[in-house]
Amino acid sequence: MSETVFHSDGNLIDYTPAGAKAAGDIVFVGTLCGQVVSDIEANQKGALRVEGVVQVAKASATVLAAGAAVHWNNTTKLAVVAAADGKMGVAIGGGANGETFVLVKINR
Repeated sequence: MSETVFHSDGNLIDYTPAGAKAAGDIVFVGTLCGQVVSDIEANQKGALRVEGVVQVAKASATVLAAGAAVHWNNTTKLAVVAAADGKMGVAIGGGANGETFVLVKINR
């Protein structure tokens, strides 16, 4: 018998929140960052996107250059430079001074 068996591509994982979550919400499962794919009711199984590139809101004065680590602030619901509630991934676009979003390759 094989030592391993392919399970899935890993872009999405199952997620059951204690409280309702809306599509697009950012959540962490341990240190794994995920984006809620579609609305999930409390205690119901849904899906988190854990691979790919997501557009994330940031303060216009925050600069997140390509290659910079991007962290999440769950209080302000914004991408930030310094460690806050968890590392989202790495900036790959946007993120300049004056812009209000950054493109993030999650879990990198």
